[in-house]
Amino acid sequence: MNNFFVTIAATVVAAVVLATSCHAQSNPGIPSKPATPALTVTSEGRTGDFPLATARGASPVYLDAQDFLVVRIAANALAADIESVTNAKPDVVEGAPTAVESAVLVGTLGSSRLIESLVAAQKLDVSGLSGAWESFVVATVSNPLPGVKRGLVIAGSDRRGTAYGVFTLSEAIGVSPWHWWADVVPRRRNALFVRSGLYRQGPPAVKYRGIFINDEDWGLQEWAEKNFEGGDGEVKDIGPKTYAKVFELLLRLKANYIWPAMHPSTRPFNFYPENKVVADRYAIVMGSSHAEPMLRNNVGEWPRDQAKKWNPVTNLPGILEYWEQRIRENGRYENVYTVGMRGIHDGSMPGGGTVAEKRERLEKIIGLQRELLAKHVNPDPSRVPQIFVPYKEVLEIYQSGLKLPDDIIIVWPDDNFGYIRQLPNARERERSGGHGVYYHLSYWGRPHDYLWLESTAPALIWHEMTKAYEFGARRLWVVNVGDIKPLEAGMTLFLRLAWDIKRYGPEVQQAFLRDFYAEQFGEEYADAIAKLKDEYFRLCAIRRPEHMGFNRVYPNTPVQDSYWSHAPGNDEAARLLERWLHLARRAEELAGKLPRESRDAYFQLVEYPARAGAAMAEKMILAEIARLSGSDELARRAEAALRRIEQLTEQYNAQNGGKWRGMMDYRPRKLPVFDMPPTTRQATTDVTTPVPQRAGQIFDIDPTKFIQSHDRGGAGWRVIAGLGPRGGAIAVLPQRDTPTLHSPQEIHSRAPVAEYAVKTDYAGEVVVIVEALPTHPLTPAHQVLAAASVNDGEPVVVGFEQGKDDEDDPTWQANVLRGAMFGRVRLRVPGGTYKLRLWAADPGVVVQRITLLRGASGGHKTFRSRST
Repeated sequence: MNNFFVTIAATVVAAVVLATSCHAQSNPGIPSKPATPALTVTSEGRTGDFPLATARGASPVYLDAQDFLVVRIAANALAADIESVTNAKPDVVEGAPTAVESAVLVGTLGSSRLIESLVAAQKLDVSGLSGAWESFVVATVSNPLPGVKRGLVIAGSDRRGTAYGVFTLSEAIGVSPWHWWADVVPRRRNALFVRSGLYRQGPPAVKYRGIFINDEDWGLQEWAEKNFEGGDGEVKDIGPKTYAKVFELLLRLKANYIWPAMHPSTRPFNFYPENKVVADRYAIVMGSSHAEPMLRNNVGEWPRDQAKKWNPVTNLPGILEYWEQRIRENGRYENVYTVGMRGIHDGSMPGGGTVAEKRERLEKIIGLQRELLAKHVNPDPSRVPQIFVPYKEVLEIYQSGLKLPDDIIIVWPDDNFGYIRQLPNARERERSGGHGVYYHLSYWGRPHDYLWLESTAPALIWHEMTKAYEFGARRLWVVNVGDIKPLEAGMTLFLRLAWDIKRYGPEVQQAFLRDFYAEQFGEEYADAIAKLKDEYFRLCAIRRPEHMGFNRVYPNTPVQDSYWSHAPGNDEAARLLERWLHLARRAEELAGKLPRESRDAYFQLVEYPARAGAAMAEKMILAEIARLSGSDELARRAEAALRRIEQLTEQYNAQNGGKWRGMMDYRPRKLPVFDMPPTTRQATTDVTTPVPQRAGQIFDIDPTKFIQSHDRGGAGWRVIAGLGPRGGAIAVLPQRDTPTLHSPQEIHSRAPVAEYAVKTDYAGEVVVIVEALPTHPLTPAHQVLAAASVNDGEPVVVGFEQGKDDEDDPTWQANVLRGAMFGRVRLRVPGGTYKLRLWAADPGVVVQRITLLRGASGGHKTFRSRST
C-alpha cells in the first residue's frame, strides 16, 4: 500500500503566555509565516511512531471523568472518525489505562488528572500552555504511565483547546470537518500511525471566531423542521439536535462563537431551554446579532402586539426587565453580550430625534445594560465580554462622538457585500476592548439579495480580513453564513484565517482552493477542482448569479454595463455565457472521474453551483437576446435552462438518500430574477440601453502586468490573483501606516508606484480610466485615491465615484453589483513608446483595470472590456 499522509499545519505556542486581549502589534503588517512543524499521520509506521490503528485494532482513548463534557464529546467523535477510516473503533474509557500496549490520553490542563500526572512526572512539556487561550499539544510519549508502553497525548490549555487538539488529529487521519455537513467520505486506510514528536497549535489570531446563521427561511429552518428535528418529536424547528451538529462543525473548524438563527420563521434560540445547555456542552460561546442586545432574539421574544412599546423613550423600564430576564437565565454560561439598541428586527433605533439625541440615549442604554451585567454576571462589567456593532445608521451615531466604555469590543461591519465600511484609527486601536469584524457571505437586502449560491471569492475574503487584522480587528470575527450549506468554502477560509492569519498570502485563491478540495476529494483531484472553482468565483465576481437580472428584471436599478446590454456589436454577454457553459461541462465531466463514494459531496460543493450558475446565465442572457431578436429557438433554450435549475435542485435535495431534503431552494424570497423573464419584445417595458462602441480606445492595461514597481515606506503594490471581476488586481500591502496623499509632490516622493509600457501611434490628450474594487476609506482620515502620470510627468490625482456609504445611494448600488468603481483623469501622451505610472495615493485602493481613451471618448458606464 502506498504511504499516505495528511499534514495539518501547526503554529508553535508562544513561550510567553498570551494575554487574552489582542491589541495591535508593533509590527503594522502581518509577519511572514515561519516554517512550522506539522502533525503527520501515515499508513506505515516507523520506530517511535504511535499506532493509532492497525490490523490488530485501534488504541483505546482515555479521559478523566471530571474533565469538561466537550472533551468526552470530542473523544467519542474521534473514535467514530477512526472507525470511518479503518473499520476499527477504539474504546473510549473514563479513567487511567493499566497494562495496555498503547493509549490515547486526552485532557485539559488543570482539569484532567491524567494530564496533570504526566506533567508532574515530566513526561509532557506544557511550557507556554498554562493560561494560554485555546491552545493544545499533541505528543507521542514512551511509557507515559505504569503499564502503558506508548502514549499519544492530546492536552489543551482549556476545554476548547483540548477539543481542537482532538479534531486536529481527526483532520490528520483524513476526516474533513465537513464530513457530515457535506457528506465527505474519508479514504479508507488499513493502518494509522502518528509520526513521533511534539506538536503545538494556538493561541488563535482572533480570540472569538464564529458564524451568524441568518436568512434561514428557505434552507436550514425548512430542512431542520421537516427533515431533521421534526417527525414525532416536539421540536419542529432549528433545535438542539441541529445545533449540536452546528456546534460540532464549529469545533472542527476551530471556531468558538455563534449568533443563532433569528428570523420570524425560526423560534428564538432560548425557546428551547436545551439549546443553551447544548452550547455549553460543546463549549460554544453564545452571542446575539448586531440588532439583538443582551442575548435576546427580539423576533419571537418581544410580543408582537407590543411593538410600539419597543421604545426606550416611552418604555425603558419594560425593555430593561426584558433584558434582565435573559441575563438571569443565561448569565452563568459563557457569552459575549451585544450592547446598544436597534429596531426589533434590524431596524433603526426607535425613539427618533437628532443624532445628538440618539447618541445621548444610546450612552444611557449601554450604561444600564452594564449595570445588569454587574448585577447578574460579574460585579466588574469590564470583565464581561461585550460587543458594540456600529451597523448602518449606528455608525453615524458612533462617529458623532459616542462615549463607549473602553473595554467594549467594537465590531466593524462590512457594507453587506464584502467591503468593510471602516476600521479603527490609531487612537481607537489603543482601546483595551479591541476590535472585530462582522462580515457577510450571504445577504438579504438592497440593492439585491445573494442567498442562493456561494459567490464571494476567497481572494476578496482574504483581502478584507487581513486588512482588518492589520488595522487591529483581532478580538472577534463573525461571518453571516446564511444557511451554512452553500457556503462551505468561504466559511472555512474565514475561520481558518481567524485561527491563523498567516496561513495564506496574496496567492490565496488558488492555494486555499487547492487545500480545501484536496481535503475533501484527495490530492489527485485537487488541482482540477481548484482551477474549476477559481473560474467559478471569477464569473461570480463579474455578476453574482442572483444579480443577473439587472437591468432587464429590475429596470430602476442603476447598473448599466456591457455585460447586460445586447446592442448590436456587443458580444460581452455571449462570451460570458460561453464561459459559464464551459465551466458547467468541465464540472460534469470531472464528476464522472471521481470515486462513486465522493459524488454526493462533489455535487454539493462543486457541480451544483457550477451547473446551476451556468443555467441561470443561460436563462437570463438567452431570454434577453430572444426578446430583442425574436428568436424562438433561443427562447426555448432559456426556458429549458430554468427547468434544468429546478432539476438540479431536486437532485441536490435528494443527495445521500434524501438527507438534505428541503435544504436547497433555488428561488429564495421568490424574487423575479428566479422566474422566467420575458422572451418576446414588449415596447412598454423595453429598458435596454445600447452601449456605445469604444471607438476612442487606445489601450487596455492589466494592472497586474507592470514592468516594475517601487515600494515606499515599506509598502508597495502587490498582485492578488482572483480578486475582482477582472480575475486579478493590485493592492497596497501593508496598509496600516500608509497615509492618504493629496499633493503631487507628496505622491511623487512617498507613494508606491507601478509602471506600464504603452506603445501607440496616437499622441495627444487621453482619458485614463482606473477601475477599482468598490472599497471604502480605511478610516475617516483616509480617502480612496490613486494617481497617474506619463513618463516623468507630475502625478495627477484620480478620485472615484463612490457615492454615499448608504444602501439607498444609486452609485454605491451600481458599484457593489458590478464589483467595480471608476475614476478618470486627463493626461497628454507622446506618440510611440512611453511609461504610464500608477501611484497609490491611498493604501485602500485596489486596481483591477486601466483603460486609455482618445480625448473625451467614453465614460465608465459605456465600458466594454476586450477580455472577460
